[in-house]
Amino acid sequence: MIGGPEEGKKGRSKGLKKLIVLAVEILEDGVGRAYAEAIEHSSAIELGAFLTKYVSSEAEVVSDKWKGYTPLKRSLKI
Repeated sequence: MIGGPEEGKKGRSKGLKKLIVLAVEILEDGVGRAYAEAIEHSSAIELGAFLTKYVSSEAEVVSDKWKGYTPLKRSLKI
């Protein structure tokens, strides 16, 4: 999410913030390509569409292990 702390909101609750999904390619000598998109909901459909569009199915995906990624494990190496 983009934006600082919001009164009355804790954890991953969005409030007035914008949800952003980001993918960064890590190379041996640094960072390669990076992709970002604003999404409306952190659903498997929206996250999956982003990953399908920008991330190779052969890529090793590193995440923060949020439970919302579980449905994506079938198609990606998370």
